[in-house]
Amino acid sequence: MVKKMKIYLLNPPFMENFVRCGRWQGVAARGKTFYYPLWLSYTAGYLEKEGYDVRLIDAISMDWDESNVIEDVKNFKPEIVVVDSNFSSLKNDINISNLIKEETGATTVLVGPPASQFTDKIVENGVDFVARFEFEETINEIAKSLHEGDFSKVKGISYKKDDKVIHNSNRDPTTSEFLDELPFVSEVYKKHLNIEDYFLSHSLFPMVQIFTGRGCPNYCTFCSWPETLMRRKYRVRSVKNVVDEFEYITKELPQVKEIFIEDDSFTIDKKRLTQFCDEIQKRGIKISWSCQSRAELDYETMKKMKDAGCRLLDVGYESGSDEILKNIKKGVTVSQLREFTANAKKAGLKILSDFVIGFPGETKETAAQTI
Repeated sequence: MVKKMKIYLLNPPFMENFVRCGRWQGVAARGKTFYYPLWLSYTAGYLEKEGYDVRLIDAISMDWDESNVIEDVKNFKPEIVVVDSNFSSLKNDINISNLIKEETGATTVLVGPPASQFTDKIVENGVDFVARFEFEETINEIAKSLHEGDFSKVKGISYKKDDKVIHNSNRDPTTSEFLDELPFVSEVYKKHLNIEDYFLSHSLFPMVQIFTGRGCPNYCTFCSWPETLMRRKYRVRSVKNVVDEFEYITKELPQVKEIFIEDDSFTIDKKRLTQFCDEIQKRGIKISWSCQSRAELDYETMKKMKDAGCRLLDVGYESGSDEILKNIKKGVTVSQLREFTANAKKAGLKILSDFVIGFPGETKETAAQTI
């Protein structure tokens, strides 16, 4: 029997309740909000499907420090350690990667939004590989190339060779077909994590976070993930595949009270959204779900969502000033926001509305309009 290569995926220790995989990059969140390590979890499922022996560790949820991590890595003996990062914790994440390399000799790969933005500095500070943007397939190809030591054909990576930083060409965004072939992330949660460690203050508890698609074609100036991780190309799982995961969760994770759909663009395709709601009802699936949304849905669509189990919409209102909304390229007006709100209430949907004070052009007057 061929021995499986071992790959260790780490959400590294930093500070208590630190949300590394959040939309807002790097805070100890108010209300104890705590995201799943989403991207590491999808990668864990993909790598296990590809035949690797994978260990996924969320050091923050487990309240582990560096010594706990080092001990665990030494016991697991991986050839590759993948370390997640974000902008607030980047120096810490690089240091932990280097400590793991020093203590275990494992090859280190740093991933996450900073990997596509500060690539040179990360490599120059000792990490073996930086995997830019989405990284499931990239980690797989690094692993396949590890023993030969030739990484020239691995797309999406940066590394040092002969004291020079090498940037291989970008990997294309994952496809809709690829997303359909990924194992359900909820299966990964069940195998590797404690579901009750994770909490969204606007969701029923316990909850799971999933993606039904990636990428966002909109150009809001302030949004991180489309620029730093998933990029603009919009790709989706089939409706059947998504509803299959809903069915899996209701049967295999009966303690889960709500599914939160994290897509930037879940509600952008009304035809797909309608098909999804119809399929949920056709199968008689009874579970609460919520999602991110733009303030562009009509009443009939929101009523259909409500009838299919939707409870809440997390909506970027951003500002009460048309001037500011134009500055940030939000693509909606205050009158649209008001109409959307009225229709959501009429449909019986709750709203978590997101606002920001301090966008470019903000004045006391525009802030007062938002308030």
